[in-house]
Amino acid sequence: MKIAIAIISLFLFFSCSGNKEITKKETTTQLNRSGIVTEMLEQARQHYITALAKQETNSIKEAVENYESALKIITNLSYYPGIDDNEAYLELGTAIKEDYKGFVDGLPELPEKVYPLQLLMNGLKNLFRK
Repeated sequence: MKIAIAIISLFLFFSCSGNKEITKKETTTQLNRSGIVTEMLEQARQHYITALAKQETNSIKEAVENYESALKIITNLSYYPGIDDNEAYLELGTAIKEDYKGFVDGLPELPEKVYPLQLLMNGLKNLFRK
């Protein structure tokens, strides 16, 4: 009887230790994903800041290119699981979308590259509703 209890105890001990390994891998994956999201948000922010600066100097082409780059990164991030809970993502995405729309609305005529982006922005209308 003691041998059976010892064998069952060893079986339970070793089967539980495997869960720690799985949890460790999941945590590492979450950290890697979090690092990627942070890096992509920073890239989008840098493009956004550059777009604002180019807008101030009336460099329309460069402003449009940087707004497009920032919005493309934000759009790519929208596919990450749980991204809708990331406050930095929501705030940055909303700021980019609103400022770019205001910029485009204030132009006397649209540059060539803006038209496809307008279609993209129309598709993103529900993306930043929080």
